[in-house]
Formats: sequence, C-alpha cells, structure tokens
Amino acid sequence: MKRSGYCFLPFFFGVVVLPVCLLFAEQFVLPKKGKRKKGSHVLRQQCAEAMGKIMQIMPDILHVVADTQHCLLSYIYEYLDGEKDCFLACATKSQLIEAQAKLQRFKSRLESFREMLQKEMNEMKGLKASLLRNQKDPGEQLISA
Repeated sequence: MKRSGYCFLPFFFGVVVLPVCLLFAEQFVLPKKGKRKKGSHVLRQQCAEAMGKIMQIMPDILHVVADTQHCLLSYIYEYLDGEKDCFLACATKSQLIEAQAKLQRFKSRLESFREMLQKEMNEMKGLKASLLRNQKDPGEQLISA
C-alpha cells in the first residue's frame, strides 16, 4: 500500500511543483537591456525602402517643374506673339516691378535648390565610390601604404 502513494508523486510534481517553479524562474531571468542592434539585412531593407520613397517623390517634383516651365513659356510666347491681353503687355509699372522681384526670388530659390540637390547627389555617388575603394584587395592596400 505504501507504493500506491508513490504513483501520485509524478502527478503532484507535474501539476503543482513544476508550474510553481516556472513562475518563480521567470523572476530570475534577467531582462534584456537596451535595444537590440539592427542586423545588416534590416538596414539594407530600410535603405532600399528609403530609396523607393525618394523615387516616388521624383515624379511630383518633375511635374511641378514641367508646370512651371509651361507657365513661364506661355507668358513669354504671349508677349513675343504680340497678344494685347497678355500679362506683360497689360501690367502697370508697379505690377511689373513686383513681378520682377518675385521672379528674382523664385530664381534664387531654384538655384539654391539645384545646388542642394547636386550636393546630395554627389554625396550619394561618394558613398558608392568609398564602398568600392574599401572593397579593394587588402594586399593592394598594404603595397600602396
């Protein structure tokens, strides 16, 4: 009869002791501190997504540029064609002075935007060039040093 008491021991251990031990064990597991560093594959994916987002913006920029060119050319052609109701023929001296000032500011902003875009593009090209330089054969770098 004493042996029959031992058959409940695995049941008692499985139902009561094991869950209690697991609950207490969670308290002794140290939590991870800080953020985990991103893996290279995640960074590559994020860079590709950023490039895709930039590519999505480019048609909008080109559309605005085309609209601006169309608008300016229509003013110029109307004036050159000698149309009597064009802006340049109908505007007063103060309106022309105001328009000239706005056009100068617009030209200045466009030039600074072009310079900024060119600088950013040069930096992007520089990233690729530096990558190619770093991928040279290590033996070649030792010889040149």
